[in-house]
Amino acid sequence: MNITFKYRNYNLGKKPAPHVKNILKFLQKKKIKNVLDFGCGNGRNSFF
Repeated sequence: MNITFKYRNYNLGKKPAPHVKNILKFLQKKKIKNVLDFGCGNGRNSFF
């Protein structure tokens, strides 16, 4: 992905928030394939 996410004057970078990878591992372990990202903000974690 070649998108840089920003919020106002904050540069949020190109990677998802660190806790998202841990959540993904949990979802994979429970074999959950669909997730509704309600209130996803700027979409940085949704792209991941």
